[in-house]
Amino acid sequence: MISIKDLNIKYPDGTNALNNLNLDISDNENIGLLGANGAGKSTLFLSMLGVIPIADGSITIDDSEVNKNNIDKIRREVGLIFQNPDDQLFSSTVYDDVAFALNNLNMNKYDVKNIVYDILNKLGIYHLKDKAVYKLSGGEKRSACIASILVQNPNIILFDEPTSYLDRKSKRKLIEIINSINSTKLIASHDFDLIKETCTRIVILKNGSVYYNGNMDVLNNEEFLMEAGL
Repeated sequence: MISIKDLNIKYPDGTNALNNLNLDISDNENIGLLGANGAGKSTLFLSMLGVIPIADGSITIDDSEVNKNNIDKIRREVGLIFQNPDDQLFSSTVYDDVAFALNNLNMNKYDVKNIVYDILNKLGIYHLKDKAVYKLSGGEKRSACIASILVQNPNIILFDEPTSYLDRKSKRKLIEIINSINSTKLIASHDFDLIKETCTRIVILKNGSVYYNGNMDVLNNEEFLMEAGL
């Protein structure tokens, strides 16, 4: 359960990025997060991970409020898939990248290998385990990023524009992967096709606040979407 109450985020230059934002998300919901550029989608994700400090209000995840005292626990429960895979992948091979978080937990190598191989198999990228990250295609990089989060078994996964840099075939594979993940998912995207195929509820942000919170039918209302900046 995610509960966001009267959330305000202000950048150092004085910009109000989020304004009295209120939102509740139940376990295992799939939420499509929409909004024009600058509406606050990425800011919301980063504030949920404690990367951007909360000026006022609160974010509570599974009864733990996001603050410096709980941040380690929060980051074990919430995983973020970056918009640009190159911002997330940094090791020499796919295996090393996916295993990185587990190795930091001082798990024995046998257990790490079993977990990593299991995730790579589930995502259909086991054959890439020894491949250099810089040689991966856009779709392969996206799958490797997802694998690096899934090995941590988070309860909540945040996807920031996940179809960026993907061709049609890779996008179809990504949709299949997202739908196979049994976690609470928030998907920030301008890709309506992706949202329609992966989500059950729409939240639209405008000027840092919730402009719409409801069913998927809104994606067929062109006039409303124009008003929302979409």
